[in-house]
Amino acid sequence: MDILLGTAIRKRALICKDNDGVTPIHAAASRGHLDCLTESIKLIKFNDINVLDKKSRTPLMYAVGNAQWDCAEALMEYEKVDYLCVDNMGRGLMHRAAVMCDVKQCLTLIQKGADFVCEDQFGVTPLHLAAKEGDAELVEILLNRKAPLKEDANGLTPFEWAAAGGSVAVLEVIRPYRHRSNIFMSILIAASCNRFNVCKYLLDDLPECINAINHCGWTALHYASHSGYTDLVRLLVDHGADASAVDLLLRTPLMLAAMSSEDRLSSVVVAGIVSQTLINAGASIVLRDIDGNSALHLACLSKNEDVARYILKRLDPPQDDGHAEHIVNSVNSKKETFDERDRLPALAAIEDDDIAECASFLISILLDNPGSARTSAVTDCPSRRKRASMDTTETDSEFY
Repeated sequence: MDILLGTAIRKRALICKDNDGVTPIHAAASRGHLDCLTESIKLIKFNDINVLDKKSRTPLMYAVGNAQWDCAEALMEYEKVDYLCVDNMGRGLMHRAAVMCDVKQCLTLIQKGADFVCEDQFGVTPLHLAAKEGDAELVEILLNRKAPLKEDANGLTPFEWAAAGGSVAVLEVIRPYRHRSNIFMSILIAASCNRFNVCKYLLDDLPECINAINHCGWTALHYASHSGYTDLVRLLVDHGADASAVDLLLRTPLMLAAMSSEDRLSSVVVAGIVSQTLINAGASIVLRDIDGNSALHLACLSKNEDVARYILKRLDPPQDDGHAEHIVNSVNSKKETFDERDRLPALAAIEDDDIAECASFLISILLDNPGSARTSAVTDCPSRRKRASMDTTETDSEFY
């Protein structure tokens, strides 16, 4: 080190930046190379201790954001360290420290003058992050220091962030400050994240939050069914969730479970378990969504054998009256089947080995009731319309 940095020219290399604006001092701080960092600091001008990369991050931010506390303490020994600096996303030292869940270091930063109430460009404060991480002690410290329970840019308070993180302990700390509306929003968030204990806590605290809905009409049961959270589905059903509740697209939790496939769930068997729970709780199997699709349509469309089989077992047999107006042969409101080849639910899966058993089961129902077979196929069926999935927006950030 002494040889490499023995000249003024080599010393200037300590503040040379790469394409991202990162200097050797940034790198040493982020990697925890304490000896390298301390020797380097001795050789540079003190003003350079706050050197910024292209995202306006200082070496101290790197140290704190990577929980390199030895390096952070070494940097904080110098008077000219900037404790109020924020990066180009508006995030300061306390945003990073809150994510690292080290109460001692957070207190040190606060005592040094770090801003613990500032918002980033998304309205997120260190209190939001501490709540999400489940650090009840830090949350209590920040509240005692009058950190406000602000809403972020999405209208979410630290209470909702704690629900997303799954911390009942933090919810208890924030409880004196929350409002009734926080509980309704929190159970939806907790259900979407499969936070079983949080959902149970909220339902015990305010049972009527079981009826909470979001702007799309989704209930907590919609979220749990959509993602295949079997234990959570049972919990919600046991607390009186409406198994036939419809969203703005007239889709029920059963329909969302029927649409589940292996790329989203660990197994389609999970969707079958969810569907069985919902049907046993009184979920309707004949309701149609805004496109006229029943749960059986959606199950077959998604190649979800377990759901389709269970629905079929719960159906009354088709009447032998020649009309065949039965769910097994039904089409949607646009006179479409679920694929581009004009195949009915009973026939669409026939060429797919993965669900051949499901197809066989469907056909067996028709063979047992020959009068229910349609005399003509649906004609002029346009290609299946691509359905837009639920878009989600996630913050582009390095540490949360």
